[in-house]
Amino acid sequence: MESRGAGGDNRMSAELEMTTPIEEIEAYVEKELQKRIGLVIEAFKRIGEECISVARVKVQAIPKDYTDRTGNLRSSVGYAILDNGELVQEPTVVSVVKDGKDGEKRANEYIKKLQSEYNDGLVLIVVAGMDYAAYVQAKGYDVLVSADMKMEEMVERMVAKFTKAGIL
Repeated sequence: MESRGAGGDNRMSAELEMTTPIEEIEAYVEKELQKRIGLVIEAFKRIGEECISVARVKVQAIPKDYTDRTGNLRSSVGYAILDNGELVQEPTVVSVVKDGKDGEKRANEYIKKLQSEYNDGLVLIVVAGMDYAAYVQAKGYDVLVSADMKMEEMVERMVAKFTKAGIL
C-alpha cells in the first residue's frame, strides 16, 4: 500500500496482484462443486432406495380384491438419478416378483422417457412403470403415494441439513 498526497490529500490507494493462476482457482471451484454434487447424489440414492422400499411394502399390501396375476406392477417400481439428463447409475428396480419381467422392462422404458424430459440439474425419478399403475392408484390403492410422501419428507430434511452445513 502506498500513501499519496498532493495539496493535503492523504487518501490511501492499494494495488492488488493476483499470484494464484486462474486455472488453479477454477480447478478448486470445480473440485468443490463435484464434491457437493456427489453428496447430493449419495443422498438421492438413499432416498430412492427408501422410496422403493416403501412402495414395495405398500404394493404388496394391496388388498385381496386386487388380483396380482403377473407381478408386473410390483416389479415396475424403481428409481433413477439424472445429472443434466445423464443417468448417474443404472436404474434400480424392485426385484422381479412372480413372472413380472415385463414390469422391470416397463420401469426402465418409463425412466428413459422421463430422462429425455429432465435434462437440467440433479433429478431423482421414482416410477411405477406399468400403464395401469395410475388406474390402480385411482381405485384407492397405494402404489406410489406413500413413496412420494416419504421422498418429499426426506428431500426437505436433506436440503435443511445441507443448507445448515453450507453444502447448498
